Amino acid sequence: MSAWIWLSVPVAPLLAALLLFVCRNRLQTLAPWMCLSLLPAILASVGNSPAFALDVLWQGARWAADDTVTRPWLMFTATLWAIASFYAAYSQRKDEGLLRFWLFWLTALSGNLLLIIAQDALSFYVGFSMMSLCAYGLVVHSGKPRARRAGRLYLQLAVCGEMLLLAGLALRVQAADGSMLFADWISTPATPLSTAALLVGLGLKAGFWPLHVWLPQAHPVAPAPASAVLSGAMLKAGILGLWQFLPGELPDVGTGLLQSWAQPVMIIALTSIILAALLGLSRREAKQVLAYSSVSQMGFLLFLIALSWQLPEQRAAIGVALTLYAVHHGFAKGALFMAADVVKVHGGRHLRWLLLATALPALALAGLPLSSGAAAKTALKAFLDDPALAHWLIWLQIGALGTTVIVARGLYLLWRLRQQALADDTTHAMPVAPLAGWLLLCLLGLILPWLWPLMQPAAQDSLPLYKWFELGWPIGAGLLIAAAGLSLKWQPPETLQTSHTPFVTLSLRLKRRLNKSLLPSFDLRWLDQDWRRYERRWSRFWQGHTVNKSAALLLGFIIVAALVIFRTPIG
Repeated sequence: MSAWIWLSVPVAPLLAALLLFVCRNRLQTLAPWMCLSLLPAILASVGNSPAFALDVLWQGARWAADDTVTRPWLMFTATLWAIASFYAAYSQRKDEGLLRFWLFWLTALSGNLLLIIAQDALSFYVGFSMMSLCAYGLVVHSGKPRARRAGRLYLQLAVCGEMLLLAGLALRVQAADGSMLFADWISTPATPLSTAALLVGLGLKAGFWPLHVWLPQAHPVAPAPASAVLSGAMLKAGILGLWQFLPGELPDVGTGLLQSWAQPVMIIALTSIILAALLGLSRREAKQVLAYSSVSQMGFLLFLIALSWQLPEQRAAIGVALTLYAVHHGFAKGALFMAADVVKVHGGRHLRWLLLATALPALALAGLPLSSGAAAKTALKAFLDDPALAHWLIWLQIGALGTTVIVARGLYLLWRLRQQALADDTTHAMPVAPLAGWLLLCLLGLILPWLWPLMQPAAQDSLPLYKWFELGWPIGAGLLIAAAGLSLKWQPPETLQTSHTPFVTLSLRLKRRLNKSLLPSFDLRWLDQDWRRYERRWSRFWQGHTVNKSAALLLGFIIVAALVIFRTPIG
C-alpha cells in the first residue's frame, strides 16, 4: 500500500465537510455516507504502508502508525467514529443546526486522526488543536444556557491546555537539538518544566483528577454521539500524547526524573479512580454519572503511563496493556453514551434486548470475566506481580469495586430516563441500521478478546478460576452495594446532588473580566471626519474608472515596495 494513504487519513473527513457545505441542500441525504470518510483510516490501520514524509509543510513532518500502540489506536478510533457518525446521521437529522454540527464533527474527526498518525510534534499539535477547538462546537451545539456555560469552561481550559502543550513541546524540541521526531525523543532526558507542562496540558484533555472539571459539565449537554466520541476517543488523545512525548528513561540515557515522578503520578491516578467514582454516585443524570466514570477510567490509563516510567525496560509490554485498556474503554463507554439516546428514543420497544445490550458494556467496564474488561485488567495486573509493586493491587481492586457501583448507578438512571420518555410520550421507532451499529459496539466487549490477536493472550491469561475470583469479587461486592442502596432507597445528600461547581463561577468571572476594556480609552478625532465626501471626490476625479485605477496604483505600490525590500545590494 502506498505511503500516500496516510495523507488521505485526515484529508478525507475535510473533503467530506467540503462536500456537505457545497451540497448543503441535500444534507440529510448525504449525512449517512459521512462514515465512509473513515475508510482510509481503517485501511491504513490494517495495511503495511511506509511513513509519509511531508517536508513541504515543515521540516521533519512524518505521518504513520507502525507500532503496537498507534496502529490499533487508529483502528479503534476510526471504528468508533464511523459507528457514531452513522448513528448521528439519524439521531441529529431533525436538528436545525445540522450543517454546523457536521462541519464541527468532521473537522474534529480529522484532527483526532491526524494526532494519532503524527510522528512529529508539530503534526500532533495541529491535529490536537483541530480536535480540541472543534469539540467546543459539539459541546455548545444545543445553544441552551447550560450548554453555553459548559462550553465556556471547556474552551477556557482547552486554550490553557494548548498553551501548556505548546510550551512543553518547545522545551522537548530544544532538548532534542531541534528534532521534532518522536523517535529522537526516546533518548532525550525530560526536564521538570517540560514534564509539568505536558502533564497538565495533556491532562486537561485526558480529564483525570484534578483536571476533570470540564468533563461532567460537557457530557450532559452534548448530543449523545458527540459524548460517545468525546469520551471514547478524544479523551485518549491526552493519554497518547503523554505516551509519545514522555517515554520512560532508561538508566544509561536518562536522568531518572520520570522514574522519580512515577509514584506521585500513580497516587494521582488512584485518587482519580476512587474519588471520581464516589462523586459520580451523587449525580442524578445518567450522562453525568457516565462522565465521572470516564474520569475514573482515565485514572487506570494514567496509572499505566506512570508504570512505564517506573519500569522503562518494560515499556513495550506496558504499551500493549495501555492499548488494550484504551480500546476496551473506548468501545464500552461509547456504547453507554449512545445508549442514553437509544433508551430515550425507543422507550418500551424491544425492552428486554435493549436492557441486556446496555448491560454488556457496563459489565465489561467492571471487568466481567470473558469480556474485554477482564483481558485489559489482567494485562494491567500482570505488572504488579513484582513484590515491590504488589501494594498497588488492592487499590486497583477497590477502584474496580467503585467502577461496578458507578456503572450500576448509571444503568439505573438510564432506566429512569426510559420511564420519563414513556411518560412524556416522546418515543418513536429509529431505523434498524443505526441501532445495529450501536448493538455492534455493545457486543465488541465480548467479541474482541477472542477475535483480536493482540488481546487474545491477555484474555487467555484471565481464564484460570483464581483470576475469575480476582475479577469477580469487586463486581459481586459492587452489585450487592448497589442492590442495598436501591432497596433502602438511598439518596445522596442535597449538597452533593447539585452539578454546580465553583469552576463554572470562576469561568463566568473570567469571561466578564475579559469583556471589559483592557486598554485605556482614547479619541481619534480624524476618524469622525466625513470620509465619504473624500471618496466621492476620488471617484469623480477618475471619471467612472475608480476601481481599475485604484487597483493599478495599489499594484504599483506593491511592486515598488517589493523592489525596495528585496533589492540586490551592489558590491
